[in-house]
Amino acid sequence: GAGAVTIDGSFLDGRLAVRGRLTTTAPYRIDVTVDLSRVPLDGFVDLAKLAGMPTARAAVSGRVRVRTALADPRAPLDVSIDVSDLTATVALPGVGDAPLPLDVRLGAPVSATFDGHDLRITSPATLVTELGTIAVLGTVGAGRLDLSAQGTLDVARALPLTGRLLDDARGSAELTVRVTGRLAAPRVNATLDVADVRVRPARQEAWLRIPAGKLEIDDATGQAAGPGRRAVSFTGLSLEVDDGYSTAPASLAVVT
Repeated sequence: GAGAVTIDGSFLDGRLAVRGRLTTTAPYRIDVTVDLSRVPLDGFVDLAKLAGMPTARAAVSGRVRVRTALADPRAPLDVSIDVSDLTATVALPGVGDAPLPLDVRLGAPVSATFDGHDLRITSPATLVTELGTIAVLGTVGAGRLDLSAQGTLDVARALPLTGRLLDDARGSAELTVRVTGRLAAPRVNATLDVADVRVRPARQEAWLRIPAGKLEIDDATGQAAGPGRRAVSFTGLSLEVDDGYSTAPASLAVVT
């Protein structure tokens, strides 16, 4: 139109489409929408390095809208992000011979905003994995990190992570994670509430049972956290040995 340039194009065999409008006079207002259809993120970002894992791949579908004024340094940057689909495969390190591939998908559409400094997840991102479903909410920025995650994990599905140590595992655990600090120096506080977890060591008939208990991990790394530290604590955690014969299983309380 008059006084403006229309932007319209597509890339990656049509999987990434760009359309919008840029005014031709100051302050050069721009309004651009990018539609993505199964675009591989690992082609643009080293996801494995970012996640600290051996391998990581992801593809995303959704829409990104960017609005600002290019010639006005005080103009706000308004970026809205709507993700309709996300699939990823990451490799989790375990005690076996090789990392365990884990498939992750987005359980429902999610929205986020970006203002040039912080990326805010405005609605919980529900991630469905083979180990359970986890909801993530919070803010990620170069100078600030505040993410929380909650979910229920199926212990039986985590059995491949134990390599040859266990023949069987049953039960569930409630996971709560809070990540704060900065990207360069994150601090992770994680709590695992165990509910009637049973495991059977390899080539053994007896079961080890954890009726209930809590495992807490406080992991701070990077310059902002000082020298870096990792603390692990247990609350109300006990172990019982069930050999299938004894009427009173042997028990052991774990304290820190």
